[in-house]
Amino acid sequence: MVMCRSFNAAMLFLILLLAFTFDASADTGITKKVFGKLPDNRSVYIYTLNNKSGMEVKVMDWGATIVSVKTPDKTGTVGEVTLGYDTLDEYINDKSYFGPIVGRYANRIAKGKFVLGDKAYALAINNGPNHLHGGIEGFNKKLWNCDATGNNFIIFKLVSKSGDQGYPGKLTVRLRYMLTDDNELIIKYYATTDKTTIAALTWHPYFNLKDAGKSAVLNEQLKIYSELYLPVDSTLIPTGEMLKVEGTPFDFGSAKEVGKDISTDNEQLKNAGGGYDHCWIIKGVFGPDEKPRPVLELYDPDSGRIMTMFSNEPALQIYSGNYLSGTKGRGGIIYPKYGALVIEAEHLPDSPNEPIFPSVILNPGEEYKQTTIYRFSVKK
Repeated sequence: MVMCRSFNAAMLFLILLLAFTFDASADTGITKKVFGKLPDNRSVYIYTLNNKSGMEVKVMDWGATIVSVKTPDKTGTVGEVTLGYDTLDEYINDKSYFGPIVGRYANRIAKGKFVLGDKAYALAINNGPNHLHGGIEGFNKKLWNCDATGNNFIIFKLVSKSGDQGYPGKLTVRLRYMLTDDNELIIKYYATTDKTTIAALTWHPYFNLKDAGKSAVLNEQLKIYSELYLPVDSTLIPTGEMLKVEGTPFDFGSAKEVGKDISTDNEQLKNAGGGYDHCWIIKGVFGPDEKPRPVLELYDPDSGRIMTMFSNEPALQIYSGNYLSGTKGRGGIIYPKYGALVIEAEHLPDSPNEPIFPSVILNPGEEYKQTTIYRFSVKK
């Protein structure tokens, strides 16, 4: 039985009861080991989830970060499909967001400012003139608590104090990672607040289905269930427009290679550093209580791997690794430009400053909820 970092008296009673009922040595499907220590000497743990199909997911409590996802290819060989690092120190000093949960607000808020009710708030600035992914010490730089584990899941908890990075209200977040025998990685997010605030969370993975960043992803085929995208200014803040993807490099309504239009002479691609770093609005009904709908498919013809993504969020942010070139990652690999796709299910960037965008306001008594599913399969 895997023991979490901390638990309350009720949970301890339940664990003791289970110990008398079941064999305490029974395999829960999760293993745990120390990954390293933080500068303040707190230990950081990695938890490993496996399934009967050979898939493996490793997640650590620092940043609730998924440090590895391994899935079979068309020959049955299990291999890594994400980018990451080898050591805790690299994750502590990471500026690329390799695999953590980001928040309290994923993506950018213009100039780090917004108004809620009759009060103006100023957030930490950490991306040019803007606020990005929760600030200088966002949720990716926090040590989460392991709240519970089961045969195929782990639950993390984080309490963000009022004023953290400038946000109002104490936000209590619970995050559930689950790996099924159908090769689905299911992520469920829950959050509550004691004061009206804004909240929008996401996982920040770098996917390369072929070889985990040894080569570029330009030949991987991408399909996005979207007819609209958000154009951005030179600091990657949405202009407030919603434009049709049809006839533009942003049209992935039918599967096409990631690199097909990436070098097009297009102002939007130039704004993002010679590639994609944009938000697509997803078709269909969304909402915290809605069933996750298909939002994206990614296929690598060399490995045969397919990733199908489902979400109940209104949008996807996709970044094509335009500034990855020269970044040293796992196994000493020097990641190339376009070495991965970052695919984030989320609310629209700068929503607090755009009244026509879906609301990200969370009030006391309400619960923020999100479900995103990553299903891995192969085409032989």
